[in-house]
Amino acid sequence: MGQSGALAAQLSARECFGYAALWVHAILEACEADGVLAPSVDRLIDGNHAVAAAIRQLPPPEGEPSHARGQPLVERYRISAAEVMTAFDGCSALNQVVDLAGEHYDGETRYLIAAAEQVVVGWDMARATGFNGEPDAGLLDAFGPELLVLAQLPGGPAPSPSLTARLGSRDS
Repeated sequence: MGQSGALAAQLSARECFGYAALWVHAILEACEADGVLAPSVDRLIDGNHAVAAAIRQLPPPEGEPSHARGQPLVERYRISAAEVMTAFDGCSALNQVVDLAGEHYDGETRYLIAAAEQVVVGWDMARATGFNGEPDAGLLDAFGPELLVLAQLPGGPAPSPSLTARLGSRDS
């Protein structure tokens, strides 16, 4: 995918994922992990564990790791995001082909797709809860309209109209 090269020049894939995960974590803490958010957060958590397994070239997990079970939602999310970053740090994953749900991506692009998912779902959670804040401006600038492309790849969430409009306004 050609988009990842332009993005990497501004922020690394790891930085994009890290900033996005910190923003989602801040929303969860501010909203005290509102039960309304649980389905969206559970999807992010499951996706993060699946990405980490794919990076490690392991089969998809059947549920969360034992050390995450029973933890509050915000902690379960933190564990899943840390697992993605650890998986990428632990190998030359950015240069390898990652297979996830039958789709093949280079590691950097897969990392960026995971970051895009955090932003798209986080954006919707922030709007649903009235969270007053956006992701770091550098993160939105780094992605720009490419976020919409990454989020619409197979398995990605559809960006809300308000996020689409916000990213479009950064393009000019």
